[in-house]
Parts: sequence; structure tokens; C-alpha cells
Amino acid sequence: MKEPLGRTVKFLNIEIRKFLDFHLNEYQLGNGQFAIVIEVSENKGINQDALAQKMGVDKTTIAKTVKKLVENGYIIKEEDENDRRSKKLYTTHKADLIFKKIKKLINLEKQVLTHGISQEEIKIFLKVVDCMKSNISEYLESGGSSDWKK
Repeated sequence: MKEPLGRTVKFLNIEIRKFLDFHLNEYQLGNGQFAIVIEVSENKGINQDALAQKMGVDKTTIAKTVKKLVENGYIIKEEDENDRRSKKLYTTHKADLIFKKIKKLINLEKQVLTHGISQEEIKIFLKVVDCMKSNISEYLESGGSSDWKK
């Protein structure tokens, strides 16, 4: 193997981002923003802490992104009656109008990514990626110990 696996995954991610940016540009949405719009749309009333945890992103990043989405008219915040410090997030009519287009974009992304690849190869790829994610998590949870896997 010539390239480190991490680098290969990084470049795949860059290409996916280019694809999404190309299609999302007309909506003034970056691909991180569109992922949040999807999550909020599918989890109406979710708060920022739960959103950060669900997406595996730090709270500061979520706060900045949500602020931008509010400014651009895609998300609204409502006070939580049970916890005034917490805000519930909802998509706006503007976001709801493009949600179907975003779902179609996700399907197109899948078609483009998997073109010429068999269902069996896709299953193997997904299994390998899940295993790699699990390996990294276990390694980090062990504190980076050299004997993390016995």
C-alpha cells in the first residue's frame, strides 16, 4: 500500500465535500450546515447539546453553525419551557422547501460514489469502515496504550 489509509480517506472526504459544495452553493449551505439541517429536520425540537453529541461535533462548532443557519433563515430557536438555558431547534419553511432536494442530492451522491461497485463490495467497504472506526475508538478509550487489543 503506497498511501496511508488516513490520507486516502481524507482525500475521499475532500472529493465528497466538493460534490456537496457544488450542489449546495445555490442554497448558501456548506456541507456541515446541510448535515445539521437534516438532523434538525429529522429531530424537531432537538437542543444544541444533543445535536452536538449525535453528530460527534463539539458544542462550539454546533453553536457557530446553528447561528449561521439562523441568520440565513434555515433554523429557528425556541426556548425550552423546562430549561430556559436550553433552546429547541426547528427548521423553517425555507429549510423545509429544500429538504426534498437535499434528500435527492443524498441519493445522487450515493449513486455517484457507488457507480461501478457491486452491492457485495459496498457491504464489505461499509463493514471495513465500521471496523476501522471501532478500532480507533477502542484505541483512544484505552488511552493510546500499545496493548489496546489483546
